[in-house]
This record gives sequence, C-alpha cells and structure tokens, in this order.
Amino acid sequence: MKKISYYLILIVAVGTALIAYWVYSRYVREEAPQLLFFKVERGDLREVVKVRGEVAPQKEFDLEFPFSGIIEKIFAKEGQEVKEDEPLMKLETTDLALEINRLKAQSARAEAGKENAEVQLEQYQAAMESQQAKLDELKRGTRPEEIQIAETKVSNAQKSLADAEINLTNVKNKATVDLANLYDEVKNILNDAYVKADDAVNKQADEMFSNDTSSNPQLTFLVSDIQAETDSESQRVSAGNALKAFKSELDNLSSEQSALDQALINGEKHLTTVRDFLARLTDAVNSAANLPASTVATYKANVNTGRTNVNTAFSNISSQKQLIAAQKAADQSNIASAEAKVNDASNSLKSAEDDLALKKAGTTAEQIAAQEAQVKQALANVSGQRALIKQAEADIASVKAQIDATQEKIKKSTLRAPAPAKIVKIFLEKREVFKPGQSAVSLSTSGYKLQADVSELDIGKIRDINGNEVLIRLDAFSGKEFKGRVVLIEQKEIIKEGDKYYRVNIYFEDQATGARSGMSGDLIIQISFKENALKIPELAVYKKGETKFVKIFEDGRQREAEIETGASDGEFIEVVKGLSEGQTIAVSAD
Repeated sequence: MKKISYYLILIVAVGTALIAYWVYSRYVREEAPQLLFFKVERGDLREVVKVRGEVAPQKEFDLEFPFSGIIEKIFAKEGQEVKEDEPLMKLETTDLALEINRLKAQSARAEAGKENAEVQLEQYQAAMESQQAKLDELKRGTRPEEIQIAETKVSNAQKSLADAEINLTNVKNKATVDLANLYDEVKNILNDAYVKADDAVNKQADEMFSNDTSSNPQLTFLVSDIQAETDSESQRVSAGNALKAFKSELDNLSSEQSALDQALINGEKHLTTVRDFLARLTDAVNSAANLPASTVATYKANVNTGRTNVNTAFSNISSQKQLIAAQKAADQSNIASAEAKVNDASNSLKSAEDDLALKKAGTTAEQIAAQEAQVKQALANVSGQRALIKQAEADIASVKAQIDATQEKIKKSTLRAPAPAKIVKIFLEKREVFKPGQSAVSLSTSGYKLQADVSELDIGKIRDINGNEVLIRLDAFSGKEFKGRVVLIEQKEIIKEGDKYYRVNIYFEDQATGARSGMSGDLIIQISFKENALKIPELAVYKKGETKFVKIFEDGRQREAEIETGASDGEFIEVVKGLSEGQTIAVSAD
C-alpha cells in the first residue's frame, strides 16, 4: 500500500512539473527577436517622389516666364505646330549679360586678390623659415662663412626694396591713367544721355502736346484718366526744366573728377524726371478717349521708344559710375598690395641687417628669447594670411554661384514647348512687358496626360520648367513602363484631410498605346541622382521626435546611433552623418 502511494505521488509531481514548463514556454518566456543585418555601403542613389496618378485627356494649357521682362523675340505664330523643346518666345537678356560681365570682372578681381594673398603667404612662410633658421643659428653659434652669407642677404634685401619701390611708383602711375581714361568717357556718356532724353521729350512726345515748351502744355487728345492727364501736363513742364538744367550743366562741365562724379549723379536725377514723365504719359495714352486705334498705337510706340532710349541712357550712366567705383577700388587694392610689398621688402632688409649685426655680435640668452618671439610672430602671420586666402576662396565661390544663377536665368528667359503641340494663342507682342502671373503662350496637345496630387512637403523638389523625368507604371499594363515629363504645376492648392497638395501635370514622352482616361498608376518622379552615396535601407531608420536613429551591430551587441539623412529613392536612403562604410546595422524582422 505504501509503495502504491509513493508511485502516485511521483506521477503527480512529474505531471505538475510538465504542466508548469508548458505554461512558462507558452505564456511567460519571450523569444529572442529575429534580426536582419545590413552593411552600410556606397552606391548610386536616385532620389524620387512616388505618387499615384490618373490618366486624363490633354487640353489647352498656358505657359509663362518665371520672371518679368521685355519680350525680345517671338519665334512662332498662332496655329503653328511646334516640336518638343522648340523655342517659342524670348525675353531681353542684355541686363543679365551685363550682370554676368560685372560678376566676371568681380571674380577676376577676387582671383587677383587671392593670387596676391598667396604670394604674400609665400613671403610670410619664407620669413617664418628665415626666422626659424636665425633661431637655429643663434643656438648653434656664428661661423665666419655665416657672416659672409648674412652680408650677401643684406645686399639682396636692399635690391629687393629698391625694386618694390619702383613697382609702387609704376602701380600708382597706372592707377592714375586708368581712372583718367574712365573719366574721359563721362562727357560723351552724359551728352548721349541728354540727346536721348531730349529726343524722348521734344520729339517722341511732341505730337501729343500743344504749347509743349510753355509753362502750361496741354494734351492734344481727351483722356478718361483725369489724374494721368494732370500729371502728364505738369510733368511735361518738369521734364522740360530738367532738360534745360541738364544742358546747362553739360555746357559748363569742368574736367575735375569731383565735378564729373556730381554730373553723373545729376544726370541720373534728370533722367529719372524724364522717365517719370514718360510713365505717366503712357498711362494717359492708354486711357485716350477720342483717338483712332492707329494713332493710339503710334503714340504708344513713340513713348515706348523714348522710354527704352532713356532707360538705356540711365543704364549707361549707372554702369559708368560702377566702373569708376570699381576702378578706384582696384587701384586702392593694387596700391595697397604694392605698398605692402615695399613694407615687406623694408622689413626683410631690416631683418637681414639685424641678422648680420646679431651674427657679428654673438649670441646671448636674451637674443635667443627675442628670436623665439620673432618665430612666433612669423607663425601668426602665416596663419592670418591663410585665413585671408580662405576668405578669398569663399568670395570667389560666392561670385561663381551668382554667375551660375544668372546664367540659369538667361537660360530660362527662352520659353520652350514642353511637348509636341499646336500654338493656340500668343498673348504678347515684341517689346511688350511680361509680368509674372500673365500667360505668354497657350498650347494645345492631343492624346493623354497624367495628373497627380503631390504633398506640399515634396512639391519644392519638382519643377515644370525643364520638368522632371517621370517613370509611369499603369495598373492596366502590368510589367510595362512608360516615360513622361512634368510640364505644369498648378498654382492653387488642394486640401485633403487637412493637408495641402498641388496638382502636377505629366505628359507621356513615348507612345502610350492603349491608355484610356481614368486609368490609374504609380508615378516615380525623378528628383536627383547621386553617385557613390553612403546608403542604407530606409526601413532601418526610426525617429524619436525629429531626430533619426539606427541600431549598429558590433561585438555581438546593438547600440543606438543618431544619424542625419539626405536623398531617398523609397528603398534606400543617403546617410550624410553618423555612419561609416562597412558598419553593420540591425533591423528587427518582426
């Protein structure tokens, strides 16, 4: 009986243990998470924006310039069929070309300044090495042959100083001649400005006034804009007075540079008065009430001619002022550089003389200490000059960026067809002023387009001038891809669930056979391409607030690392900071 009880107790105990283990394994014990491992590697990365889009019939659409300007050329006409990228219309780029020339001149001056600074750096480095050599010599003691070398250095330094002084004289003489040449052009520029202003007031606007040279000129036509009429008549008097003052100043203009400077300033003021008069006269002509259309057109053309000529004269005066200011700055810089060379040569001579005296006198502890101080100062000069060179390089880079931006603006001043199309309407004429918000050309295309709504977070990456390339995958054509291009970003926002979106229009670049209105698909908009970028799978990145992190796996353990990211293609993301090539990152497979 006891034996049976023993076995019964044993069976119950074993059963209880098995049940407890099953409960622990099933409900208590946590399994170790499964991890995926990825290497941080370099490779090409194409940044994209992925959206869903829908096929829609192509309709008429308008093109406009991204900035204001005067129409210089119109290459096409209404009803004409145009090819993709064919030029349609062009703005004047004279001012932009002048700006590029000015920036190139500024860049050349900056390059020259950098070269001078580099030459100065070499001199400072040479001086530093010289001071160090002197210190070494002091510590070593003086030999007879060293005294002979020191005497030769003094002789050479004397010659260098004489050469530097001659160069300074030459630089000053050249500066005087260059500046005088610019001032010699001032009278011609001002006389030309007066002729253009006089032509605009007394010839181009002559038919529009009676008693135009009196103190009470009157418009010869009725005007619906009474204020424009009043202003035109009163400002005709002001313009006439400005011309009289302008002519008097030119007749009595001296050749003193200060007088020429003031004459340029006065010339701008007189031209401003004439420009204001022509602007209000334009308003009066635009509101003419009793003139035939042909007469209005003639008057407009005359006033526009006058305004264009006066603007050209004003630009010429402003340009000459800038050239004079730039020449003065360049002269000051060149003279300062030449004076610095004289100072350097003088210092070198003094240093050579001191070195010779030092060698002849022998060495003391105080001399060694003083020479050590000279070495420190020479090191400071080298460091300071390197800082100046770095700043000059930054200035050069800044000017280059401005040149690139201006060249890009010149490129965008030509309006081109984004796709094969037919010209429906040309809204502007040659010499007419375009303002942003206006339509320049209306085009019509056949076939289909795609429309997609892009979040305001991504719309800044997309452009409709020289639009982004797009890869199109329609749901109805599995496994087939089409090429497209962004041609228009609509200005009005679309609100979806409280977020802002903007509608993007995309045209097929190849034949989309079988495409139908209403078909949906994935659109992959190409943003940028980076070669040899440091990248990781985007799924490995997680955020805490606005900060991004990954898990680095090393020595059998995970540790959290903060990173900064760049471009993304939706699968991989660029790592700008925080990781190195070859590191391993871990991602939970759950």
